[in-house]
Amino acid sequence: MKHHTILFPAAFVAAVVFILVNAGPLHAALQTVRISAGQIQEAVHRAAMSQNPSPQGTVRVIFSSPAQEMRVQGEKISQEVVPVQGNPFLGHGQYAVRIYDRGVFLAEQRVSVVIETQRDVVMSARSLSRNSRLAPGDIQVVKRWVRRIPTQAVTDADGAVGKMLRVNVAPHTEITQPMLREIPVVRKGAPVRILYESGPMRIVTLGVSEEDGQDGGTVRVRNTSSRKILHARVIGDSTVQLVF
Repeated sequence: MKHHTILFPAAFVAAVVFILVNAGPLHAALQTVRISAGQIQEAVHRAAMSQNPSPQGTVRVIFSSPAQEMRVQGEKISQEVVPVQGNPFLGHGQYAVRIYDRGVFLAEQRVSVVIETQRDVVMSARSLSRNSRLAPGDIQVVKRWVRRIPTQAVTDADGAVGKMLRVNVAPHTEITQPMLREIPVVRKGAPVRILYESGPMRIVTLGVSEEDGQDGGTVRVRNTSSRKILHARVIGDSTVQLVF
């Protein structure tokens, strides 16, 4: 029986030896990385806080459901966290936690959150009656966590004190702008001073208001002498200025 000898080129032999020698280290460089649920939530929390313009200590992040542990295999693992849905500053939102190996995408997990901010709101300190004028002791300013910015909120005492209630208010109830109205400085049927100014000329006459009027508002007044109905702007207590 004859044996045949096969000769391989030297370059081929060298290449095979290189692969065999280096196969072990290349495989060993791969590692399994475990990213715990706590680490994922912390990364999302940092991302949400870093993007929020509200002052420190006035924002909190609530996780709608717990994050899940992730396991990936690679040589150089990195991650990024980006908002992908909803408002990243307030209310319901969703963040994507993306894992990469040397810049190559490996895996992603979506994490749902609710972002709340702390705001001042005005509350009634006791039971208050309709048409009552609010005094400092009638209200209190408290901090409250909110998920949206209310458009009709009253956020400080100056926005409520001195105004009149349109409705009855129970104790510890939030007071909003539609519940308030300015107290008229001109009353319907009450006498008023009617002021007319044009350059250096200034005329003052008397009249009667045909309606309630707030400071800066426009009302109809009847001139006492001519009995004509005029339109005037309220500029002070029982004082109006003609407008044309």
